Amino acid sequence: MSFLEVLYFIVPSAIFYAAPLILVAIGGVFSERSGVINIGLEGLMVIGAFVGILFNLLFADTFGSATPWVALIAAMLAALLLSLLHAVASITFRADQVVSGVAINLLAAALSIYLVKRIFDKGQTDFITERFSRYNVPFLSDIPFIGPLLFKSVYNTSFFAIGIAVLAWFVIYKTPFGLRLRAVGEHPMAADTMGINVTRMRYIAVMISGGLAGIGGAIYAQTITNDFGHATINGQGFMALAAMIFGKWHPLGAMGAALFFGFAQSLSIVGSSLPYISEIPNVFLLILPYVDDSCTCWFYRPRACTISNRKTIYQGSTIRIFKRAVAIGSAPQKLDLNSNFKGTLPSTALFICLTNSGHFMPSESKRPLSLFYCLAPVPSPSRSLRTCG
Repeated sequence: MSFLEVLYFIVPSAIFYAAPLILVAIGGVFSERSGVINIGLEGLMVIGAFVGILFNLLFADTFGSATPWVALIAAMLAALLLSLLHAVASITFRADQVVSGVAINLLAAALSIYLVKRIFDKGQTDFITERFSRYNVPFLSDIPFIGPLLFKSVYNTSFFAIGIAVLAWFVIYKTPFGLRLRAVGEHPMAADTMGINVTRMRYIAVMISGGLAGIGGAIYAQTITNDFGHATINGQGFMALAAMIFGKWHPLGAMGAALFFGFAQSLSIVGSSLPYISEIPNVFLLILPYVDDSCTCWFYRPRACTISNRKTIYQGSTIRIFKRAVAIGSAPQKLDLNSNFKGTLPSTALFICLTNSGHFMPSESKRPLSLFYCLAPVPSPSRSLRTCG
């Protein structure tokens, strides 16, 4: 297999795997630009994947080939409603945003698996019959080099995700709504003084975040797994969170980071079909996406983020925890642990790295961005305000 053939094989696959991550990362950008940390992206993806597959199975005869697209709408609505729980807890009741997000992750996973067992009387759903299919883009696929690289054997969902990223950039940076959104996140007291309803803007941002995460989960389930089970979404939400941070809370930056992580994820799946890479033990390819995410979050430090020596030591211990988790998760023959538990260790360690990296919020405010500094209420007459620092 020549170098060009390898490119023609791996690049479309990377874009295909990156599409759900792009959508979820863009959702995270909307939420965090408004000043609300959304750790619950993983759970929102789970509920979106579950509702998307369930809708596809129940209404395939009704909508025919349009079923996957209608299922995206159903998944978006379901995840949007679930994200309202996070919005109510973190905005209205001023609960700890990280705790609320983790609760969303736990609730979505438990609820979806419970419903699967109640409806299908087994641990996973049936396989869907109506799914997104690959196709060649007319005329564009005939362009030398670029055609086979970007426009052959592609999914509509890939172009849809890229289009959403461009649209999000336009909305956030070129519209009055985006200006208000950024003002609410960067300086809520000033926005409130100018007459902007801070609470409403943050509710809208969290709902947009939930809707995009639900669509991303449904796309992942209907293109990659074609069914839903306990391991359908296994760390992809945390990967999207890392892509958002690595992309500096910018829609196009998040898209680029998601493409990078999608490449790592696709390499872990199709790498066995490529020369040289097929000689690498499969377990190292499987943990590659998590290693990439953790390394980028560790080495990327915004200039505005001041971290003390004690914080740095704590992060070093987090990296050691991650290494130990990867070692345990990749050595099933040495330790007698439940396979499901071992499979969750890399993604759990990635979450620990994210929560202790101090990079959860955008850095325009030029203030310390440690996660634990971003949760204190603002001493202001308005009850809807909260800021960082």
